[in-house]
Amino acid sequence: MIPEQPAGQDGVPLTIYIPGQCLSFSQYQWGARLARLALPERRRRLAPVPAFLISTLIMWLIFAFFASLSDGHYQFRLSAWSISDGAGEYLFRLCNSKVIAVFLGCYIVGVLTIRLLYRRFQRCWSRRFYDANEAIRSGYCLQLWEEGVSWMDHSNQNYRAFLAWRHVKGIVTRGKMDYLDLGTLGFLWIPVDLDAYPRAQVFRFIERHM
Repeated sequence: MIPEQPAGQDGVPLTIYIPGQCLSFSQYQWGARLARLALPERRRRLAPVPAFLISTLIMWLIFAFFASLSDGHYQFRLSAWSISDGAGEYLFRLCNSKVIAVFLGCYIVGVLTIRLLYRRFQRCWSRRFYDANEAIRSGYCLQLWEEGVSWMDHSNQNYRAFLAWRHVKGIVTRGKMDYLDLGTLGFLWIPVDLDAYPRAQVFRFIERHM
């Protein structure tokens, strides 16, 4: 529903009704990425992948250093022994460079496993937030004022949120969804193909306040 009078005149806001169930989980994840990008950047001297490769190389050099100090008097050994019916035999016997390769392999597998588990944990929590969001399920009412942005869930019309324009980062488009970037506070979404959505007017109105 769009008022006939232009937004900003005589206190009349530009109003858009967003229906429920129009934001998919993948779209929600991309919108949440906007909030993460707005967080203060951690100071990293190295990117994650180079840091992982460098740490692996350092571990290999440490093992090689201790192996060279042994000068043949000491060796790295890794073996497993099995006893059956009174007789025993080696399941495997590894020495020196093979032992180093096993430890490095375990380290690499461990790091990759932790990263995969962390991503799965992060996705699980994102799914919980997505399922618990009332605005996603029932929809919400978005209003653009001269002073800022306000929105209200259709399921709880007694609660209304308001945010001044200085906290709004802008509006971006990805696929068939427009995202109103609210920085660390999150985002609001408007389907591009929504009926009675004056997209060009909304973009001009928002850009005028940026």
